[in-house]
Amino acid sequence: MSWRITVLLLALVGCADSEPGSSVQAIVGGTLSPQDQATVALLGAGDPYCSGVLIEPTLVLTSAHCLPPNVDYAMADIEVFFGVDLSQGGDRISVSRAVAHPGWSRDAFANDIGIIELAVASPVEPARLDADAAEVVAIGDVVRAVGFGVSQAGGGIDGIKRSGQMTLSALDESSLFVDSEVTLTCSGDSGGPLFADGPFGAVLIGIHSRSNCETAGLAERVDSHIDSFISDFIAGIPPTAAICSSPESCNNDLIGGCHTAPGDNSPIVVLLVLLVLLALIAPRRRKRRTIGAVDK
Repeated sequence: MSWRITVLLLALVGCADSEPGSSVQAIVGGTLSPQDQATVALLGAGDPYCSGVLIEPTLVLTSAHCLPPNVDYAMADIEVFFGVDLSQGGDRISVSRAVAHPGWSRDAFANDIGIIELAVASPVEPARLDADAAEVVAIGDVVRAVGFGVSQAGGGIDGIKRSGQMTLSALDESSLFVDSEVTLTCSGDSGGPLFADGPFGAVLIGIHSRSNCETAGLAERVDSHIDSFISDFIAGIPPTAAICSSPESCNNDLIGGCHTAPGDNSPIVVLLVLLVLLALIAPRRRKRRTIGAVDK
């Protein structure tokens, strides 16, 4: 599948009214993952609803759409779970503060990242970051995603950590695009890590943002935020509200008119532009499978 068509199809539902994290699916076809101790579950009022990854003893990365004001949970209701299976016990740590990137928009791909400060230091080793994902991974490489949830569509969230392998199909300044015919992230994995093999072991390169739960997914590049959003959070500097760091990170040429600026979110205009683009590419897609609902 062409990565540009993949992005466009993701955007078709990415511009819809469904909410990120609304589906109960997680890594479809994934396997149990007890070795990924830095991968955590976010609990809202005691129930798992998103994933995350530890990057410092007291810092967890997740998706912007997994944090207030983008979820119904108050900060006091959110805990971070360290363990493999929620039903088998583990460590639960409360949140002292958290920030969702203010530049994230439901109508755009870029900036779907948030950061949590734990009330106490975690009991596990943090994941390894890399300053430039493009130097660690290349198009066609196998990458691995980890998250909490169910292993197949239609089941209930069981709070078990699973992982699965995918292929990197494209990357730009903000996003990592993955394809898979076997395992894929879905909305229960939102905020969970995407790992690549580095010279010294697994390296965190992305945070799961959205997918169609079948063949194509999208992750936010972590390295794009190390020297800005993440560093500012650690220093106590309020994050900037810039929607996009560059025109490329908005993916304006790919998402078919999804607006990235506040106050310009006309769904009718978005739908019309998307229909035109679909009409243009339809002759080349007669033999392609239809992609269903996107986890948002």
